[in-house]
Amino acid sequence: LFEENRAAAVREELMVRQAMYNALCVCVALLVWVTLYYNYLLFRVYITPLTWALLCSVPLRRVQARVLEDIESTNSVRTTAWIITRTLFDIPATAFVYPWSRVLNNALTRTSRLLFGPPPPPPEEEPRGGGDAA
Repeated sequence: LFEENRAAAVREELMVRQAMYNALCVCVALLVWVTLYYNYLLFRVYITPLTWALLCSVPLRRVQARVLEDIESTNSVRTTAWIITRTLFDIPATAFVYPWSRVLNNALTRTSRLLFGPPPPPPEEEPRGGGDAA
């Protein structure tokens, strides 16, 4: 009789322990599900752009590697910045479109005169008329 009671107590203890494990696993699964759901709500705006970024990054990986190789092969950061700026913005074309173009033109002229000296004189025109102008 004592053995049967002991076996029943051990079985009951195992069942309680299994129920506790099940409850703990369900709570952890529920916590993970709630966390994933709230992350989805938070990041659902970004799902479409991230999908397109992933789809476009795979075919353009070689182009990106080539551009980075060209940038890294340049000697200085200033040269790289100048190349990127010159490529992205057509500075001479846009400098004279805006209302502040005269100020910018004067500043560029002064800077170029400081760096490179005065501009060369314009070439002299030859007299027109085809003959000796005596």
